[in-house]
Amino acid sequence: MKKSSTTKASSKKTATAKPSLLQVIVNALEDLKAQNIVTLDVARLTDVTDTLVIASGSSSRQVRALAQNAVEDAKKNGMASIGIEGLDGGEWVLADFGDVVLHVMQPETREFYDLENLWQTRETKAAAAEAKTDAKKSAATKSATTNPLPKKRPSLQKQNSPHNPMPLKRANHPANQKLHQLKLVPKNP
Repeated sequence: MKKSSTTKASSKKTATAKPSLLQVIVNALEDLKAQNIVTLDVARLTDVTDTLVIASGSSSRQVRALAQNAVEDAKKNGMASIGIEGLDGGEWVLADFGDVVLHVMQPETREFYDLENLWQTRETKAAAAEAKTDAKKSAATKSATTNPLPKKRPSLQKQNSPHNPMPLKRANHPANQKLHQLKLVPKNP
């Protein structure tokens, strides 16, 4: 008796998995150098959408280009947008994809409306506050290392120099003692 030899087919998929809508949008934003890309899961907060994507562009032209690129990339992947608003102005463009809503704004507009704070839950607010303080610390460290503060300049006039015979501190001067008694001039520490 011969044993039949059967080979099992490889369980690995040869086709690549289709990226999610969220991945497509974030990749499209990163391709055009969007700033501060934030994704918020708002499924527990509203029935309208599941995820908000918020990003910034440095100019009205970049804001429009970021939103249009996200819409085009989603359409190429078979996920068309429901609508897009704000392309005319370019300060704030909203693209609605159903489960995902994309907001692309200029930094001033984003700071003014503060959508991240509006839509965050208590847990995510704590995490965002921590991330914000970490970002401020790293920015402060970066600015201190790249642009250190100038050293204190010495006084332009020295106290008893030939160009300035009068001392700068005259609290003990007899003419000022009377003013100090009348409390018209504060005493130097």
